[in-house]
Formats: sequence, structure tokens, C-alpha cells
Amino acid sequence: MPTGKPTREEIRQVARTTASLLEGHGMRCCVFGSAACAAFGAKLNRVPRDVDMLVLTTRDAEYIKRLIADSDNNYTLVRSRAPGQTYKILWLSLRGNGRRCKVDILTPGTLGLPRVPSRNIAYPTQGIPCMPLIALLGMKLRGWKDHRNSHEVRYHRKQWDDVDDIKELLQVCVDQGFVADANQWLWMDEQFRVDMGARMLEFVQQELQTKELWEEIGFEFEVEEGSWDE
Repeated sequence: MPTGKPTREEIRQVARTTASLLEGHGMRCCVFGSAACAAFGAKLNRVPRDVDMLVLTTRDAEYIKRLIADSDNNYTLVRSRAPGQTYKILWLSLRGNGRRCKVDILTPGTLGLPRVPSRNIAYPTQGIPCMPLIALLGMKLRGWKDHRNSHEVRYHRKQWDDVDDIKELLQVCVDQGFVADANQWLWMDEQFRVDMGARMLEFVQQELQTKELWEEIGFEFEVEEGSWDE
């Protein structure tokens, strides 16, 4: 009987199961975060802890969580322990005594998440819809910047996992011949692109060895002058 935290295969299965359930209710969705990086083949330094799911709907996240839990009794909702918070956390039970995996449900606009068009959703692993590579990099850069600026030690330390994830994701892009041309880039709103560009430059200034990888996928930098171009 399995014990401990979710395995890589369990993370993939949680993503498949949740996506299938949502699609059965007519809701388009895509995985982002570390689980999506792993689905694309990034060699992460750890097993993803949970599944981050972007649901492309105007419904709020709490409604979607209730819908999932009401549709499959393997999902449960647990009230957040954070002081003053009323939202609930969605968990999917796994094989083994008390084992479970957290499923974070988010909607466009939350944390700056973009609304991904259906045509741009990627399927790098069978049955797992994923945020496209360019937007996934953008969200990873946001996480890195937020963690780097955090005054809480537990969050501040996560920046190094973000750095590793971004490097691995860049390598995936290069290996797959990905190029950030207009079709890959311009569907995102202007603010997302501007913010991503600024964070990209900061990242290259800190991790200068990644400059060539960024350039291989279509970006140009003048790091000394603090500018970038696509």
C-alpha cells in the first residue's frame, strides 16, 4: 500500500482526473505550475506537491470546487486554517491510509493568470491539458519574483526551486524547437507581456548563464542597459 506524499505518476493522474471531470461539465481548463512543467518533460529537482488548475470560466473558484466535490466523492473540501479566510481547500484522496493530493483551482485574473484560448492549450502528456510554454514561463517568473521578495523564510526559500524550474523549462523549449513568435506571444494581454518582460530581464541579470537559452527561443537582451526585446 502506498505511503507518503504523492508520486510523480499520482500527480499526473490527479491532473488527468480533475481535467476530465471539469471538461465533463463543459469547462475548459489547463494545468500550470510545477505539475505542468513535469508534464512537458522538465527534469525537476522534486516531485510536484500539488496540482494547479486554471479553469477558463467566469464562475468563481469556490463554485468550481463545490462542483468537483459534488461530482466525485473522492474529492473533499476542507476549510482553510488561515485566520479570517473563508475559502476551502480541495483535496483528492489517494491510495493508502490518509493519503491525498491538493488541487488548487484558480480562474483567469487571479494572480495575473491569463485567459488561455482553446487553440493554445497544450497536451504534452496524454490527457493532461497544460498552459502553453510561453505563459507557463511567465507564471513561473512571477512566482520566482514573489518568492524572492517575500519576507517569510518559507516562501523566500522557494525562489531556488523556481530558478531550477525555469532553467529546466527553458531547456525543454530549446529541445522542442519552441520559438516565441507572434502566434505564441500576442494572445496574452499587454500587461502580462510587459510584466513578464520585466521579470525576464531581472531573472537574466541574476542567472546570466540562462541568457543564451532565452535568446534561442526568440528573446533578445541588452542586460547592461537594462532592456529587452522580443
